[in-house]
Amino acid sequence: MSEDSGQPSSRRVVMVAAIFAAIFFCAGLLIKSPEMCVDLAKFVIINVMSLFVITKGIEQVKGNANASSQPSSPPPAA
Repeated sequence: MSEDSGQPSSRRVVMVAAIFAAIFFCAGLLIKSPEMCVDLAKFVIINVMSLFVITKGIEQVKGNANASSQPSSPPPAA
């Protein structure tokens, strides 16, 4: 159970590292081909946002699984 508290911080570290790597790689490409740099930047932004959304979805599923096993409050009536 204590491992779960460390996972979000490690995901953040990976995401930040990926962003910095993309920035430095993009800066290197800027010298040769600005158009390629723009395409790479768009690709990286889309992938980072997708990773963020997937991570949040997994955390919500885990949260819902924990809530369903130990219901603290009844679900709202529809």
